[in-house]
Amino acid sequence: MKRKTTETIIWLFCILVIVTLIVKIEVESKQYNCSNCTVKLFNTFAYGDSYKFGEYQIKELLEYYASTGDCLIKWDPNQGYYNG
Repeated sequence: MKRKTTETIIWLFCILVIVTLIVKIEVESKQYNCSNCTVKLFNTFAYGDSYKFGEYQIKELLEYYASTGDCLIKWDPNQGYYNG
């Protein structure tokens, strides 16, 4: 009987920790807004110069991928970033 009680206490403790972590993640994630997150892509030439390929919102990239199943921006080792 003592073993069963100890096991129950351990399970309750684990459940309490997991629920606490879930609530903490939920509360902290509400302060982020994905519509404001952007990514800047740069291509660099072999001689060192680089130029800004573009600036895209993360939300725009994710929505495009969800609707088409393909990436909006592609990468090629020779020419760098290009529109897919």
